Amino acid sequence: MNFYKTFAFSSYLMALVGIISLTTAEGSLYLVILSSIAISITYYLVELKKRVSIGKTFSIIFALGGIFFSVFDFLVISKSFVLSLSHLLCIIQIIKFFQKKEDRDYWQIYLISFIHLVVASALTTDISFSIFFITYLIASIWTLTLFHLKREAAGKVLGNEIINKFFFTNTVIVTLVTLIFTIAIFLVLPRIGIGFFKKSLKREKLLTGFAEETVLGDIGLILKNPDIVMRVELLIPKGPIANKLLWRGIAFDYYTGKKWKQSIYQKKLLTSDARGVISVKGSYSDSVKPQKENLILQRIILQEMNSNVLFGLDHIRSISNLSSGLKRIYVDYTNSISTTWPHFQMIMYDVASSTESEFIEILSEKELKPYLQLPKTPIRIKNLAMKIIGDENDPFQKAIKLERYLKFNYGYTLNLKRTPGTEPIEDFLFFQKKGHCEYFASSMVLILRILGIPSIYVNGFSGGEWNEFGAYYLIRQKDAHSWVEAYFPDRGWVSFDPTPSTGNSLFGEGIWGTLSLYMDSLQMKWDSYLINYNFEDQKRVAFKMQRQIKTLQSTTENVLIKLRNSFSILAQVFIKKIKYFLMPLTIILILFIAFLIIIKARKENIFKNLLKPLKEKTKIIFYNDMLKILSDKGFKKKPETTPLEFVSIIRGDKGIDFNQIFLVTEKFYKIRYGHKELLKSEETLIQQVLKKLRGLK
Repeated sequence: MNFYKTFAFSSYLMALVGIISLTTAEGSLYLVILSSIAISITYYLVELKKRVSIGKTFSIIFALGGIFFSVFDFLVISKSFVLSLSHLLCIIQIIKFFQKKEDRDYWQIYLISFIHLVVASALTTDISFSIFFITYLIASIWTLTLFHLKREAAGKVLGNEIINKFFFTNTVIVTLVTLIFTIAIFLVLPRIGIGFFKKSLKREKLLTGFAEETVLGDIGLILKNPDIVMRVELLIPKGPIANKLLWRGIAFDYYTGKKWKQSIYQKKLLTSDARGVISVKGSYSDSVKPQKENLILQRIILQEMNSNVLFGLDHIRSISNLSSGLKRIYVDYTNSISTTWPHFQMIMYDVASSTESEFIEILSEKELKPYLQLPKTPIRIKNLAMKIIGDENDPFQKAIKLERYLKFNYGYTLNLKRTPGTEPIEDFLFFQKKGHCEYFASSMVLILRILGIPSIYVNGFSGGEWNEFGAYYLIRQKDAHSWVEAYFPDRGWVSFDPTPSTGNSLFGEGIWGTLSLYMDSLQMKWDSYLINYNFEDQKRVAFKMQRQIKTLQSTTENVLIKLRNSFSILAQVFIKKIKYFLMPLTIILILFIAFLIIIKARKENIFKNLLKPLKEKTKIIFYNDMLKILSDKGFKKKPETTPLEFVSIIRGDKGIDFNQIFLVTEKFYKIRYGHKELLKSEETLIQQVLKKLRGLK
């Protein structure tokens, strides 16, 4: 295999992987195709056909054009300084490929490709990055090894025998060893949450309906969006839950007739206990009555988004095992949980929720007043409320009757129509009689308040897709949902969902659906064990290893005990005497292995080969002596200058015998690169030359 063609191909491959990793992380198929075509055409024209090469003038012109494009990119296209700079480096890299390349140019090309990989790692947390990373690792080891050989050759023509199957095999082995050491270091090093580039690089998902106010219809904007919001692994209990799941987000108490908002802009900072567990339920109101509960423990991996809301199964009790970036957790008067800033990067945390109310908040009339607020309400809605409940007197049963009425007498649709001149809820209840979850939940809250039952409007997510490969729920934007929480003095806050059930799995059935589920489970593991791997995970791994070691010790002891019981006297004698024989047997075994190594080494001349470089170094001392003599006389050899180039430099000086210098240099090449021995006469001649050089003034 031709050395120079292989070197060129590996250099282009390294650059291509860097660029594609960047463009893929940006999520632009257009840029992926464009960059792949650009690099491929460049390789074809420059390396295969040898037809195109540009000079310095054209390089400067193209570079200036690239700078103008990057400014336009920053202002209009990407609107990111780092991304526009990365795109400029792509252009410069291609310009470098079209030029006549020196070693410095190759270093710049390799550095640019590495920068692309680093920016890609900041842009994406997708598992596809691992493919680019491993490919880049292999390509870079190939390329840098070949580049080193090219530099060492110092202008000599390298033979094709260097590139063989052993070269590529050894490179892959080195890559695997590097990955193993990298993983080991990753497991041991402390976790530091930084995320300097996350806000400027990563474009968080636009998630409407989860701010401090939401216009009626905001949730409907994302109900057709399949983007993933979070993945939820159930730790306790294991497996899917039969009941309908409501992933609570944010609640609202004030309705204007067109939008919901929170009337009290006040939050309480939550603190963790000694175990790092943050208690949530009952944190805002201290007047609580504890109840018996059944906890559901979830591990939530929340994708980046433009909201600071934290989600969890309804009736959240506590939060723990937070990602390093989550420093401050707040709860408001509606028991909605949030952080200080929107989630500009992926976060992970554990949530404990109860299937029943753990606490019953004892609220006064003053505290309940915000949950009974009503806008100007048409009389027909009040009449409908009376019609639905009939002669029912129990508040809880009234709520159940209302929930059933809305669920079975109204239809679900995302294609909303409006009747001019009517309020949204009035239009939904009396004219359209179809809508999505926002209209069902808002209607129920208004009617409950008409009936004197305190209630709030809640936004979150419903259900999700169960992934049997990874044993977790996959929650998408299309799973966004609104429901109702009503307050009863003897029950506390109770959830109601008046919306008819809808929706199917996005993955579908068949081979493609199964494959999609499997690939997403790999993404879940990637996010859990790499992206969100933190100090708590390190402690768990350490404790798990400690338990396994103790289990192994215990198992070994049990086996020895069983052996002792089975073979009674023999086992007892063996256990007592083994300590006297263990050391001698170990020494004998070590000596035997050493003997085998020595025999094999002598057979394959390993010692001779190990000493060969040392002998060669000793034999070429004469060349270093010559360099020292010449340096003292003002002729100092620079590190980047080859021996023959140094001879050419001296050739122009009349005070030095050029032929003598060339003679010594020739003998140096004979030993250093030809691996040959000097004759006795040659050694004598060299010493004579050195003596003459020392005598020169």
